[in-house]
Amino acid sequence: MARAAWLSGAEPDDEDYQKFEEMLDQTESAQDFASRAKVAVQKLIQKVGFFGILACASIPNPLFDLAGFTCGHFLVPFWTCFGATLIGKAVIKMHIQKLFVIITFSKHIVEQMVSLIG
Repeated sequence: MARAAWLSGAEPDDEDYQKFEEMLDQTESAQDFASRAKVAVQKLIQKVGFFGILACASIPNPLFDLAGFTCGHFLVPFWTCFGATLIGKAVIKMHIQKLFVIITFSKHIVEQMVSLIG
């Protein structure tokens, strides 16, 4: 949707869009975490491209949706965005989560937790 909006050429009159554009212009003065995170994701996608999308998709974070919108806004090709997302989510993130669950619920760790609670 962000790609279609950018390609349409229409000037958005949404107040949130105006605030976002102002925020991008004033990156040094951003004080709160949300503003700094939005700017950081935008810069990451612009500078690093595929590997930036891969990094956003590989770690569990709420900023991945913003990375997708940023890809559409800056006209990143679909297959670049989709490929990085597929590798990040289906390969890297899945293995990280699998190892976490295996280690956390291993017999040794569970027995230690039960003895601590008991």
